Amino acid sequence: MESSSAASGSYRPEPTSTGRCQYCAHLAFKARKAAVDTFMAGNDMPWDFEVGMYDLVLRLNQMEEETRLHPETARHLADKATRYTARLRTQLSDGELTPVQSLNNCRIRTMAPLEYEEVTLGPLLGAGGFSTVFAVDGFHLKDHSTPDYDSDERAAREFLNKHARRYAGNGGPTIHRSVEGTKSNQTTARYAVKHLRRGLAEEADRFERAAVDLVMEAQLLLALDHPNIISIRGWSRQGPGGYVNGKHTDFFVILDRLPETLEDKIYAWRKKLKRYKAMGKLPWGRKKYIAKTSALLLKRMQAALDIAASLEYMHDRRIINRDVKASNIGFDIHGELKMFDFGLSRLLPAEEERVEGGFVMSRVGTKYYMAPEVCDKQPFDLSADVYSFGVVLWELLTLSTPREVIRKLRRLTNSSYILPICPCWPKALQRLVGLCLADDPSVRPTMAVVRASIEIMLERLGVPRAVGGKARRRSTFRLETTATDSIANAALTVQSFSDYDPSIPTSVQCN
Repeated sequence: MESSSAASGSYRPEPTSTGRCQYCAHLAFKARKAAVDTFMAGNDMPWDFEVGMYDLVLRLNQMEEETRLHPETARHLADKATRYTARLRTQLSDGELTPVQSLNNCRIRTMAPLEYEEVTLGPLLGAGGFSTVFAVDGFHLKDHSTPDYDSDERAAREFLNKHARRYAGNGGPTIHRSVEGTKSNQTTARYAVKHLRRGLAEEADRFERAAVDLVMEAQLLLALDHPNIISIRGWSRQGPGGYVNGKHTDFFVILDRLPETLEDKIYAWRKKLKRYKAMGKLPWGRKKYIAKTSALLLKRMQAALDIAASLEYMHDRRIINRDVKASNIGFDIHGELKMFDFGLSRLLPAEEERVEGGFVMSRVGTKYYMAPEVCDKQPFDLSADVYSFGVVLWELLTLSTPREVIRKLRRLTNSSYILPICPCWPKALQRLVGLCLADDPSVRPTMAVVRASIEIMLERLGVPRAVGGKARRRSTFRLETTATDSIANAALTVQSFSDYDPSIPTSVQCN
């Protein structure tokens, strides 16, 4: 493996013979975005408290008149989204990846069908070029006298309504451990809602592309059941056919709320490491803070293991992520790592369609995380995710960002796209990062090999290897019924919103 890595050119620049730390926590790190000052809100605005950049942009956008797609364009989009979803479900079924294979001795997870008016929005959690994510403060369920929902759907709706917020034993809201950069009063919401960005309908092409990505993401999340992948809890009652109305909220998904991203964690870990190193130089603090530094490394390695395990799980099902990056990885209120944002994820084409180098797919992803073959618009396969994981692993070890480092190295050395390997890392980690970041896709290991390598490293550091995989926490609040309890319900078969009838939006999942 070492000779292959050296041949790939992944170890530039060479580690120094001194073995001193050249990069860890010494690299450039762009400052976090500061909150918008209160005066920017202004007395004439309908809010009188300090807001963040996301909230400011959102509120300014909400003052504008809402736009809709042209009716003909909306009808075309609804039909396209429904067909794409049905095709994906067929592909999952043909590949034996569909969430419902058999109703014998398996547990069923029913998605809660909801109308957008039934969701009470909380603070804005994130906004991108295509979609926005809000915390869910609660649900106001309508009392439907017509038999629109079956018993399992009603149970799923009531379950979300009951557990929308975290409560203490006495019935009052519980404020759990605060996350850096997150207000304590935001930690009580358990779920989040994701839908398209307001105003996106002004750009019909982008709206259509984003809408298809969102419904495909929802269908893929149904097929993914892993403790390090975010869980989908519900979706819009109308399914993708609801886009016939041309509104940005016609289709939405209810997900677990993640109060902290890996970017936030890296920033917090970086500050801690600098403090530990400074205090460790003092005679009275050497023993204490060296131990804390080691414990911090274990946390980062555990995060890398969780990411590798989730990607291995996806790759075993021939699902490529295509957008692995620190901002698409979060932590729930228990500190459990969760991968999220699968809008660019796709099921790989049939093996018969493979060409030299991989599969012909669109060039998507995020700069600095994209594999060289993706940047060059060449065919690629699952190894592109391995490269992206290598960048994230590099971030976890250096506690820095590739953007700032690459810009700095380009200014100083006029070099190509490279990430430096720090000689202070264990040799095994240096090899692993170098292999993952190899220019040649054939040199990169599979995610199964990566996961096993990290497990061995952690085992040598005294962390016991998990037996039988990582168990799911009970506190994830999943509504599950046995198949025998629901066998009489016809909607518990392979029905999902991929069908054309919007009045039957149920889907189920076997664990």
